[in-house]
Amino acid sequence: MKITILNGNPDPDNQKFDDYLNNLVKLLELSDNSVVHFKLKEMKIRHCRGCFGCWLKTPGQCIFKDDSHAICREVINSDFVLFAAPLVMGFPSAVLKITMDKLIPLHSPILNWLIIRNVTIRSDMTKNIL
Repeated sequence: MKITILNGNPDPDNQKFDDYLNNLVKLLELSDNSVVHFKLKEMKIRHCRGCFGCWLKTPGQCIFKDDSHAICREVINSDFVLFAAPLVMGFPSAVLKITMDKLIPLHSPILNWLIIRNVTIRSDMTKNIL
């Protein structure tokens, strides 16, 4: 099985978390799994701007060049993806959230539009209007 681990630990002092994931990688590899382990805090990943260029201009790929391209390539070819980060008040780290946002190009861009009186509205919003 091909497994991708996204390590979203932002704190270099939290070595226990990194040690736990490193031990997990070793155990998974002993079980004949192929494991790719990304340490997100060491990578250059820009924020998603919400421009939808990854759907409209360069389908399936963010228009901004950063390390997210390598992550998307591994995620799409994986059988299993593990999102790992210490939780703070119930939420993942900012590093992991930024990376999760950069996975948007992997989703199918199905947008239906409806035009009513020269106003463009997404079709999922028309349920409340019509």
